[in-house]
Amino acid sequence: MAEQVRPLLVTHGGSILMVQVENEYGSFGADSAYMQATRRMLVDAGIDVPLFTADGDRLFANGAIPGVFAAATGEMSYDTLAMRVSAFNRSAGPYLVAELYPGWLTHWAESFPATPIESFLPAYDGLLQRGASINLYMFHGGTNFGFTSGANYTRAMPIEPSMTSYDYDAPLSEAGWPTPKYYALRQVIERR
Repeated sequence: MAEQVRPLLVTHGGSILMVQVENEYGSFGADSAYMQATRRMLVDAGIDVPLFTADGDRLFANGAIPGVFAAATGEMSYDTLAMRVSAFNRSAGPYLVAELYPGWLTHWAESFPATPIESFLPAYDGLLQRGASINLYMFHGGTNFGFTSGANYTRAMPIEPSMTSYDYDAPLSEAGWPTPKYYALRQVIERR
């Protein structure tokens, strides 16, 4: 697989700027040997762009790798992001929110989620205003087919199957239609 990816890296004339070692591993484990081995496999395969991990701000310690850029996931203020990322990156930035949630998934038998614009737009605006980079998860809804939608679990609920709709109350709906949330985000970006 590295042979297919390597020509697409910015270091080889492509457009891929960074590669993620793991996504939210800190939510499920704290095995630093596994994380180091995963990083080493990428480096040994010739992945020579900056590497990063992404974890919820309270779980950085479980998922971060010394010497690998740590990005954050979740909803947070700029100050929280700066504090967490600076502690693990040993620098004052850059700050990256790999997943900022303008909406959220739905499990079977739950009501369709609605994340009001007012609940995340101020944090989004504040992060942009202070120079953070942000990836919205999800920006565009979609559909999972069959049993590919996955599931979550808790002690109280051993399995919480996710709906096949990946709409997530996203700025662009599952059908690709712009929503009021899309236009609100666009207005914030236009000011920057």
